[in-house]
Amino acid sequence: MKKLLALILALMLIAPAAMADVTFPLEETATLSIALQQSPLVNDYEDNALTKWLFERTNVQLEFVLFPSTDAATKLNLMISGGDKLPDVLTFGVNATTAYEWGSEGVLVPLNDYFDNEGQYYRDLCASFGFDADDLLKQITSVDGNIYGTPLYMLTYNNMSSPSRGWINQDWLDAVGMTAPTTYDELVAVLTAFQEKDPNGNGQADEIPMTGPQALKYIQNMFIYSPSGNHYLPLNETDGKLDVDYDKPAYREFLKAANDLVARGLLSPLTFTMDNDQMKALLTADDCQVGLFANQWGGQWCVDATDRFSAFEVPAGPEGAQYISISKPASGYSAAVTTDCENPDLAIHYLMMQCEPSANAADVVFVERYGLKDVDWRRFDPETDKDMESAIPGITPYQVSINEVWGVQTSQLWQSQPFFLVGDPAWWVTAVDKANPTATANYFMGQNYALNIEHGPALENLVVNTYFAYTDEEVSDWADARTALDTYINEAATRFALGELNPNDDADWNAYLDELGKLQYQEIIAVDQAAYDRKQAL
Repeated sequence: MKKLLALILALMLIAPAAMADVTFPLEETATLSIALQQSPLVNDYEDNALTKWLFERTNVQLEFVLFPSTDAATKLNLMISGGDKLPDVLTFGVNATTAYEWGSEGVLVPLNDYFDNEGQYYRDLCASFGFDADDLLKQITSVDGNIYGTPLYMLTYNNMSSPSRGWINQDWLDAVGMTAPTTYDELVAVLTAFQEKDPNGNGQADEIPMTGPQALKYIQNMFIYSPSGNHYLPLNETDGKLDVDYDKPAYREFLKAANDLVARGLLSPLTFTMDNDQMKALLTADDCQVGLFANQWGGQWCVDATDRFSAFEVPAGPEGAQYISISKPASGYSAAVTTDCENPDLAIHYLMMQCEPSANAADVVFVERYGLKDVDWRRFDPETDKDMESAIPGITPYQVSINEVWGVQTSQLWQSQPFFLVGDPAWWVTAVDKANPTATANYFMGQNYALNIEHGPALENLVVNTYFAYTDEEVSDWADARTALDTYINEAATRFALGELNPNDDADWNAYLDELGKLQYQEIIAVDQAAYDRKQAL
């Protein structure tokens, strides 16, 4: 009853007339309590550059309610289930499941009125970056039609193209007198040369032509698109309906290719057993034994060997397929306002400060992420920064780092970004030393982005998990079946590659399809289609 009354009061308080009165900085100091998951890298939250910057900009005094760095969600859940008084603002723990659960229980304030009456500021900000604001809001709209948190959408060039990237050993290419492959047949020829011609020059047959955690994904993209995050193919290839990759004839051709590469010793069986640390050690060793590796974060893995490995364009497959997997960011929740907040209109505007008419949207985000302007970072100047170049070829860098404060011990920020809503992808493009650009992981990854982004599907054709509005029954009834199906698909792909199953044998392939049927994959697609259609109708 307490939460229900609080919710009714909150709805009354966020009427359009009241919300229009909030303008920063406030004429008189106000106070908001804010829940943060404490970072061990933050020396002090009160005596903190970000905290002081926020107060100067808003005249709002923050009272920090710090949750432990581990098990913060558990503590928050216990507070909510116990009916304890909550901080005004939650900056963690809010996702599609908890937003609906807590919102329908009267714990969180719905923000629909804000977006209906003052959402044009947010829509204008999204439009300035080429984003569809209504689509982003729809992704965080609960099945009851309410929006229980502020939106978060982070699109970065490097992250977007990260799921399957290939890197080739340029020293080995030079040693065997070849260039980076442009077709699958050329890829096989290069890998064969790596295997047979002793490119590391030690007189031993110890070369690993190809490996990497994303090797199968990388090979698949030469036959059929390998989706990131789920198995749904781009909608423009399926007439707008949900359809999967793993039951298609082209997928079988990919499995045949992987099986052949392993059988010939061109794709190492170590690919399926090594952990990240073992792989990194293999790549960065002085006597590196790897010719080509495929991985998500290639640049960070071999930043110590960037003078050895090079990005190259994904080869075209036998039938012309030439994809790079794209990780489409989903719209999530940045923060939420609780119904214990006595001034929810202030809290909502505070969380949405990035799109206030008087705000500099970039400054809000950059102070949260990079520290103080001209102290920890500065804007890139093409005239005075002629010794610098973009970390992503072809894209003008936005900023130059002075002091790296993210991920290190500091009192410059909170190591979290509760006020980040949306941003220009170019904001994250840094400048690097032109004399030695390969010394940075960002540049190493940026090269791969520039070479391959044209082979990625358009973002509007990709399906992310926030495009589904499941009922409670659909979640509970199908959770175990989904897990079993995903596990089987991944295990079967590995078994086909290693030869435990033969993709060339119709009996093995048909048995695989039969098992997919037993695991109810078509029924799961139908459930997802219904949930997708339901979400689109909100």
